[in-house]
This record gives sequence, structure tokens and C-alpha cells, in this order.
Amino acid sequence: MGKFKKWEMFAALFLVCLTALTQIIFLHPPELSDQMQYYRAAVRFPRFAATPSHWSMRLGVIFPTAVMYRLFGHSEIAYYTLPFLSAVAFTLSTFFIGLLLFNRKVALIAASWLALLPGFLNEAGHLLPDITASACLNIGVILLLLCDGSNEKRDRWRLIVSGAFFGWAYLCKEYFAVFALLVPLALWLRGISFKKIFRFAIGVLLIAAIELTVNGLVYEDVFIRLRTTTPRETWGHIERNMRVILTHLFTNLRAYDGHITLTLVLAGLAGSFYFFVRRKKEFIFLFAWTALIYTFYTTLALLPVLLGWEDRVLLRPHIFRYWLPILPPLLISTIAALDRLLKKLAGTKYPQITSAVFLISLLVISTARGILVLKNDEELLISGGTHYHELRSFLREEGQSDRPIWIVRDLKVGYEYMLPMYANNFFGRAVWQGTYKYLNTGALFLKPEEITQGRVLIDRHWFNPNFVRIPDYLAEIPETWTLEFETSNGWLALYAVD
Repeated sequence: MGKFKKWEMFAALFLVCLTALTQIIFLHPPELSDQMQYYRAAVRFPRFAATPSHWSMRLGVIFPTAVMYRLFGHSEIAYYTLPFLSAVAFTLSTFFIGLLLFNRKVALIAASWLALLPGFLNEAGHLLPDITASACLNIGVILLLLCDGSNEKRDRWRLIVSGAFFGWAYLCKEYFAVFALLVPLALWLRGISFKKIFRFAIGVLLIAAIELTVNGLVYEDVFIRLRTTTPRETWGHIERNMRVILTHLFTNLRAYDGHITLTLVLAGLAGSFYFFVRRKKEFIFLFAWTALIYTFYTTLALLPVLLGWEDRVLLRPHIFRYWLPILPPLLISTIAALDRLLKKLAGTKYPQITSAVFLISLLVISTARGILVLKNDEELLISGGTHYHELRSFLREEGQSDRPIWIVRDLKVGYEYMLPMYANNFFGRAVWQGTYKYLNTGALFLKPEEITQGRVLIDRHWFNPNFVRIPDYLAEIPETWTLEFETSNGWLALYAVD
């Protein structure tokens, strides 16, 4: 890449601002699913679950979040810092990969496309391993591509640190271990001897030692994570139609903007394959990266079908976030291939401007249409979830109370952390002074007559007898309780019992 030029610095700053802004606008509130499982594991760290699961074993997500929790307590900053920084790093690293392989125009358009991709925006703020693992993978690839053989000492450290980032991606999500197959290809691309791959392995082993040590000390089984995480029991619909499984990636790409993104990608893949056949090294690398992830993920989705499993799953490819690691090579190769083809079609008069204007115009149309779809989704909560912010405003106005608030715990994942999080401001400073009491221990709930003082927090969105086991008085509010507060969307309510 040579000297870091002023133009590239401004482009990087633009991408940081663009990603930060769009992530904030489409920020999702904490979700009572896998997201709060990871948060709960981080809150309890370094205490580990007696029965390990993939939520409690992915240290790449748990450890950074635990650090933020120790600094700020129950707060949005503790929950959001890792996914937010990972999203920025993911976009920025995509830009540098494009810059190292092609040019500034390809790099900036591809990274901007990623930052504005509706499916990516719909993952904003989720505390999940996919975005962090994908960002670490990208950074590891950048370090590999920076190796050029001109400085032995510098290349040595780049390979070791690259291995550390690949290792951290594995700590986030175990499937990413397979992506180490990209390393020999990157070394070939840069003309580096394959013998130097052992330096990369040093970095991987240093990070892997963290997990092996923790597993050995806590569970007396260094490989317990591999036995715990896959395959695992699941619930809900398991796709068994092979044609549908094979096309999940493309279905995800057209989910928000019709067929614009999908058409661009398919055209780009065709062009990329053309340059692949022409033995263009950069396209060979990106095409192999894309093919590796697609083949691996599709195989994982097909295996339970082929083996006849009824209640076990290896991967759910219909979920967009699982495909995040394929986006950088896919989008960069698409833009690079289309750029070359458009410049040929434009002839000798303004080929650079013609291709840039055409590509940017298509991306603007695609992004605008996709964002409108997201904005019109009534179930989509953005800006961190306004109903929780309304609850915080109510508590801030109240300031202090000797009337406890009764909440449910262990009913939905981590629900008992929601009120403490929003009784504090974004940075974890208390806006309300009071006490919490619990309505239940596991499936054992208090009787309504035992709740004689304070308020009960009702979450109408989650307290649904069809999904969770709750007593009748949480679904059908007793007549003696009076409504004290309700959010504008009606999801949250505080009922006074005294």
C-alpha cells in the first residue's frame, strides 16, 4: 500500500463516521435471546456456567464485554461497545483490503456499500459473535496482505499478529478456525514462502492457549468447547429443502432491496470468475475466499438433512449475520470486476468517472430502497429501543423511591438485567435510586397476594403465555393493580400493587 496518503486518511475517516452514524441510527435494543446470554456470561465472568454452552464458552465476545461491565456496570455502553467498534472495524478493514488488492475507488465504494447494506444495518447493536469474528478475520487478512518480503523482521511480526487475530476470531466463533485455509493462499498472493506459515501458527496458538487454559482450569477438559458447541439441539423450523439451503446467501442479499443488490453481486461474480479464469491473482484470492465460506456454510446446513437429524443443527444459513464474513470478498470482487468491465464499455473518454458514477448510482438506489423497507418494518426497533428510553425518563423524573419494582428473572434470557441497565444512564450512572425484587425463582412464582408493596414491571411484548410460562396475573392484570406508567408503544408498563 506504500505510504499512507492524505486521501486515504480522509476516506478512512469518512467510513468511520458513516458506519458510526448508520449504526447509531439503526441501533437495536438488547434482545432477550442469544444477545443477553452473552451479556449474562460477561456479567458473571470470571464465574463460568456449571453446564457449559456455546454462549458461555465464546471468550472472544465475553471477555471484552466483561471488561466494559467492570468499568461501567449495567449500562448500554457495556452492552454496545463491542458490536459498535466491531462494525466500524469491519467496514474500515474492508476498505483496506480493497486498497491493498485494487485501488482507492474500488476500496471506498465496496466499503461504503457494506456500511449501508440494509442487512448489515439490521444487525446494528446486536451483541453477537459474528460481527466481531468477521472484523478480526478481516484484520488478520490485512496483515497477511501487508507481508511483501521486503523486511523480514516486520513480516515476522505481521504474521504472528495476523495469527492472533485469526485466533481471536476463533474465540468468538469456532467455525472461523476453518478460515485459516486462506493463509496459504494469501502467502502465495504475496510471494511469501509457505515455510513462514509457522509464524502465523505462533499467533494462533498464543490465543488458543487462553481457551485451553480456561477450559482446563474450570472444566478439567481442554476441548470441552468443541464438544459443547456443535452439533446442538435446536427448536423451531429446520429447513430441509436442499434448493432453498443452496440459495440462502442470495435470498439474504435480495431481502431488503428487491433484486438490485443480488443482480449487482451476480454480475460481479460473473466478472470475477472471468478474471479468475484469466489468472488474475487478486480475483483468484477473493473468489477462493468467497467459495470457501459459501461451500463450508452450505455444507454445514446440508449435513443434518443428509444425515437425517431431527432436532440438531450445525448452522442456520437463513440468518443474515452468519454470512457477514463472506461480504468483504464478495463486495470487493463485485465492485472491482464491474469497474473493469464498465471502463472497457466506456471506452477511452472518462472511463474512471463513468464507472464510478454508474456504480454509485446503483448503490444509492439499492440502499435507499433497502432502508425504506427497514424503516417501514413496525417490528424493527431502532435508536436503541425508544420504549426502554421512555422507562428511563420516567425513572429519572421519579429520582428516588422506597417502593420496590418487582421484576421477573430467568423467564426470558437475562431479563433481570434490563431494568438495572435502563435505571442507569448510557454510561452506567444511576438515574434512579430504589430496590428491585424478584417475582420468581425459576418456574416458582409468588402468588399475587404475596406482592403487597411497590410496582410490577410488565413487558407485554415478552409476557406471552404462548411463548413463556407465566402465571395468569402477569398476562391478565388483576383489577386491584393500577397502571402507573406505560410506554407509547404499549410494550412496557408499571402497575402499582399498593
